[in-house]
Amino acid sequence: MGVVLWYVFRLPLFEVDMAAMAPGLLGPHVSACCGGCGQEAVVGIPSGTGTIVERTEVACPRCSRAIAVSRKAGSQSGDKIILQRGSRPRRWERVAYRTPSDREQLSVLRVVGLPGEAIEIRDGDVFVDGKHAVKEPAVAPEMWIPVCATDVEGKNEARPTTRWLPAQGGSGWKQNGRGWRLDAARDEEESLQLQGDVTDALVYNAFVAGGASQGPSSVKDIRLECHVQACSGDGCLGLVWSRSLQYVKATIDLKGSVSLTCSGSEALGKLQPPLAAGDRVELAVRDGQAYVACRGQVLARLTIEPQDVPRLLTPPGTAPMTSQPSVELSISGRGVSIVLSRIAVYRDVHYVGASAGTIGRGRVSSSEGELTRLGPGEYFLLGDNPAIAADSRWWGPLPQAKLIGSIRRLR
Repeated sequence: MGVVLWYVFRLPLFEVDMAAMAPGLLGPHVSACCGGCGQEAVVGIPSGTGTIVERTEVACPRCSRAIAVSRKAGSQSGDKIILQRGSRPRRWERVAYRTPSDREQLSVLRVVGLPGEAIEIRDGDVFVDGKHAVKEPAVAPEMWIPVCATDVEGKNEARPTTRWLPAQGGSGWKQNGRGWRLDAARDEEESLQLQGDVTDALVYNAFVAGGASQGPSSVKDIRLECHVQACSGDGCLGLVWSRSLQYVKATIDLKGSVSLTCSGSEALGKLQPPLAAGDRVELAVRDGQAYVACRGQVLARLTIEPQDVPRLLTPPGTAPMTSQPSVELSISGRGVSIVLSRIAVYRDVHYVGASAGTIGRGRVSSSEGELTRLGPGEYFLLGDNPAIAADSRWWGPLPQAKLIGSIRRLR
């Protein structure tokens, strides 16, 4: 993963030259601008492993319009990172290490398993000793990957495109510049719905032919974010995440009461002062937990999935699912007038077993659902770009002696 280039405040500075941690850490890449919405599409330049194409078309990450990309069109170097030696790594921390196959080469991955633990990958998540490894809201924000945002959709088109549409049946939601507006004097809930699935596909991987040996997987760990420009009335704003038989709803009324509900469970909170212009409201589902947040604080939180592996397994005599159900997102208003200047959707890193990766690395150490037990002084490392990352899924646990230190991106 690069070489030492120079020193900053006596700390060694490296340049990323691999794609295992994209898009949070970029390796060498090219950029192309969408002719429809102006969004930049960043595509990594592969290091030579796998089948590589010279030219390709990618779907714009925001409006889905086709963008032509060439490997030779103004390539850019990878991100710069600072290496900080000495501290013992924590879970979800990005670290530099010496690769098992080449002790002279340094690479960067993320720590997900600590000495003595048993690690499993299931349905995009990591399980430690049979229980969900939960990322707290403030942990690893770079793992939230942008999916779409209304403030960049269709900005160069006479008729803007959007992934959000009013629900059928005469919803009062109307586009308002780059956002949406609801004028709802009546006491009926009116909904705005996201169109299309949220998957783990990455535009960044477009130059590796086939992208991944299996098609993109639906992602369940998602954050929905609404930026409030104006609001009035005595009703409420609702944010909804649903998947198969699961239904999670966050409700924020304009008097300050907050509720988070799922399958008969409810958590209550308070927002004081009440919702106002300039606020950003979030509903996030991550690692079997759901929370609603505003002004940088979590207002209510629920456990929405079994936190232990045995309860997640397919019951005896039942055929396992060949594909995971997709998530549906919606925003509702009842008895309120509200203007949302921006609606954004993010997804969490979706881990897959080694058998679903695109690059064979010899023996497979950890496939989907397989248990890996770590010995004393051993760590389990994963890449944020699982489709092409060479990590502990392929070569197993990493001895502590090969860890060099934590890293920080230089901005």
